[in-house]
Parts: sequence; structure tokens; C-alpha cells
Amino acid sequence: MPVDQLKSALKQICISAASLFAFACIPFSGVSTNVPEASLFFLASPTIIPTLPVTSGIYVRYDASQVTLSGSNVSTWPDIGPNALDLPTWTNPPTYVTNVFSGQPAVRFPASGTVGLRRTSGSTGLSNNTFTFFVVFRTGTAGVVRHLVEFGNGGCGAQNAIDLYVNAANNFALDAQGSSGIVSSATALAAGTHTVIIASDEGAPQTSLYANGNLDGQVAFNGGFNRAPMIWMGTSCAGNGSDDFDGDVGEIVMYNRLLSSTEIRSLECYARDKFGATISHACP
Repeated sequence: MPVDQLKSALKQICISAASLFAFACIPFSGVSTNVPEASLFFLASPTIIPTLPVTSGIYVRYDASQVTLSGSNVSTWPDIGPNALDLPTWTNPPTYVTNVFSGQPAVRFPASGTVGLRRTSGSTGLSNNTFTFFVVFRTGTAGVVRHLVEFGNGGCGAQNAIDLYVNAANNFALDAQGSSGIVSSATALAAGTHTVIIASDEGAPQTSLYANGNLDGQVAFNGGFNRAPMIWMGTSCAGNGSDDFDGDVGEIVMYNRLLSSTEIRSLECYARDKFGATISHACP
């Protein structure tokens, strides 16, 4: 086989295999061979990337390792769940940043420049008010409200929305439009990688917030969250830059059901293993 063809074949094999590992292919040097050194590639410190342990009932899933780029800008964040509710740039694009979470990439929202993603159709909302959110992120400067994800059905300020955000005191919170402060974390978020899971149970009714492995907020209330065809990320529905998210996002998953305590713990351990999150309980 000609050298150029061998070089191309080796590179393609390595790139294909690299999708299963935490690091990309890099040139292998220092080998005595008739093939040029730059023609050989290997996987540096191969580490298998954990797979999401709970897949039943996924409504939307956004993983920072799977984005559509224009240069370093995120032009679209694809929904890799079953409903394909992709989020294109609405105002200005967030950026793709490598090696943020223990070798994993992030989508970065800078809290300035009116940056955000939005989808205006295709999402039919949930069948009821029972759902679970799973979010892995890092947050920036405290002192202002920073919206991460909103679901709504039209006019900003009047829609029946889900609103996930970090408040001015640096607590993670869930609101429904017209029902401010449904649940928030009792503990302010310190610097570092955070895992937040919010479970809403319409039948109880009860809404619970788990932060980094701890039950950190719980209320006997369940807001009206269904009928939400629009999705905003990294900004509020206003889209004017005054309350954009400030930080890095690794993964967001929304389930259309209430996860069990075992499933919640497995997601927290997944966040530890994949993103380097600190979790309060032991993992297998």
C-alpha cells in the first residue's frame, strides 16, 4: 500500500476509535519505520467515556460533545434524544470549549453579548407535570439572575413555563411562570462542577432538588409546567442579555417521568465519572 494511503487509513481508523475514548488521536513519533513518523497515530491515555445510565423516558438531551460548529461557535445544539428538538442560535452563539470537565468539552455562555439558543416549534410539551431534569454545569459570577433553560408557549412573561436558573444568591432554582420560587437549593453553589437533579411529581404533589448528591430542597407543590412548545437555553425568553447564563454546560437531560432514587443516584455517579463532579455519596 502506498505511504499516503496507509497514512490516511491509519488516521481514519484512529479517529473512528477515538469517538469511544476521552482523548483524540495525536501523531506518534520516535518509531523507526519506513512509514513517515507523522503517518502513525495512537490514542493518548485511552479512557472509556461513561454512557448515560438512564435512557427510558428521555424527552430532550443536549450533550456538549455533540454540537454543530461554525468555527468555535455553536450554531446548533442538537437534541440527541428521540424527539430531535435541536436548538439553533437565537441571538449570538455560545462557544465550544474543550477539556472543561475532566477532559470533556462544554458549551460556554459568557453572560454578556446577548448569547442564547432558541427553538420556537415542534415541542408539544409534556403530557402532565411529572418530569425529571438532570444538569451538569459550572457557574460564573454571583450577584445576578442567570437563566439556563426555559420552556414556554409564546408571549414572554405570560407563558406556562419551566424556568431553570441560578439566582442572585447563587442558588439553583426552578420556577413556573406566575409561581416564583417553586424550589431552590438550600446551599449556594461554590466554584466547580455541579450536578443538579430536579424531580417533579404531580401525584404527590412534590418537587425535589438534588445538588451534588444531596437532597437540598423539597416542596409539597407542583407547578403547571405542561404545554410548552418553545425552548430557550442560556438566556431568558426576553433575549435582551440582561439575565443570560454565565458558565459552562456539559449536559442537560429532561425525562418525561419521575426517576427512582436508584436512577437518580446512578446519574449522579455518571456525572462524577464523566465530568469530574463531586458527589456526596459513594458510587460503585
